[in-house]
Amino acid sequence: MMPGPAASARPRPAPPARGGAAAPVRRAYDAVAAAYDAAVAPSAWVRERLWQRLDALFAPGARVLDATAGTGCDAVHLAARGVAVTACDLSPAMLLRLAAKDPAIATRVADCSRLQAAGLGGPFDGVISTFAGLNTATDLDGFARGAAGLLDPEGILFVHLLNRWPVAELARGFRHRGLVPGCAGLAAAWRGARRVEIGGVAVLHRLSSPRRLYRRFFARRFILRRLSGQGVLRPVDDPAAGAGARLEPGERRPPPERVRRAERCCLERWERWERWERRLGAWPLSRCLGTFFTLEMRRRAGGGRGGR
Repeated sequence: MMPGPAASARPRPAPPARGGAAAPVRRAYDAVAAAYDAAVAPSAWVRERLWQRLDALFAPGARVLDATAGTGCDAVHLAARGVAVTACDLSPAMLLRLAAKDPAIATRVADCSRLQAAGLGGPFDGVISTFAGLNTATDLDGFARGAAGLLDPEGILFVHLLNRWPVAELARGFRHRGLVPGCAGLAAAWRGARRVEIGGVAVLHRLSSPRRLYRRFFARRFILRRLSGQGVLRPVDDPAAGAGARLEPGERRPPPERVRRAERCCLERWERWERWERRLGAWPLSRCLGTFFTLEMRRRAGGGRGGR
């Protein structure tokens, strides 16, 4: 029997939060829930990279909590492999999209900063959060404390966040968007925070470098096992993923052979980049410079329930 709340078509709410710091995040993602999957489709290569690691970490039958599940891209993938997934998110609208994909996955509307108060049950073999869910969290220490309390001894915490200093992405900002937007990106990196408009709501994203984030929030309760970068060289929104995109109204479709030739050239180019991307994402001197980074951690002995 899967731990946590029973699955249902409508996500169950957690106890109300004390304060409204997370309310803008909830409003923003409720507003974009219907379009979210299409919006992140160009970054499918990043998610596939994450799935390779998740598949290696969690065998069929493992119990995993997705703490920022969104529309369920990762949860549905894991469940299809026989992993017992409990999914929580701030946004009820996002979780309804998840439930439509796989009604068997248990869902819970909850703030990842307050996992201990969410009634999620456990223990779990793993807790995961991907695609910058934790960049918008209001209390990362609360998340780390809650995750440690929900994990089995030796359980795995897998987190995936936007990086503070994405060198290639900052350079592309100057090259493709111009001086003013490029300087704005650099200023946000310097401040360690930027506001991103999502669904008409300005959502604060807190930015940190990987090792600083680990030392500040996770080192007391978790041992770092692996650090990797994504988007060190290759753009996260990969143009290769857009080959064959929709035509604009009134635009004529090019001859099929020309389309195939263009797609071939594009894919060959990005295959070359991908080889370098994998190397740079793993090398110690470059893996902290991607658009995203992942930390794979194991819970310390005594770092779980009741740990400070």
